[in-house]
Amino acid sequence: MGQNENFLIPLILKQIHEQGEVHLKDSRPKRDFIHVDDVVKAYCKAVEYNKTDFDIFNLSTGVSYSVKEIAEILVKNSGEEVKIEFTEEQRENEILNTVADIKKVKDRMDWQPIISIEEGLSKLLSS
Repeated sequence: MGQNENFLIPLILKQIHEQGEVHLKDSRPKRDFIHVDDVVKAYCKAVEYNKTDFDIFNLSTGVSYSVKEIAEILVKNSGEEVKIEFTEEQRENEILNTVADIKKVKDRMDWQPIISIEEGLSKLLSS
């Protein structure tokens, strides 16, 4: 996979495969995940983007998923009987919901993500 195993998705996958159970802290924080294939497609669109000045675009899905939802999707798609437990320990200054506004990239580059969180996580599990 390549991402540091301290990040959420690699951490959950490691626990599923090595421990047969998942132990996490706070179930509530929500993040806006995007599949790498969608990012690559956006980069390809950016190469063809005919604008002479500098522009900044948010690349994401515009939808956020909680730690609990990500864990549940991964466990469900793993096909294994895995217990998920949360301590509900909260990090100091935690932002509970992060979601990107992707209207600008949709409008100006005619791009939008096509891989759902479920599909992306399923692809990850099968790789």
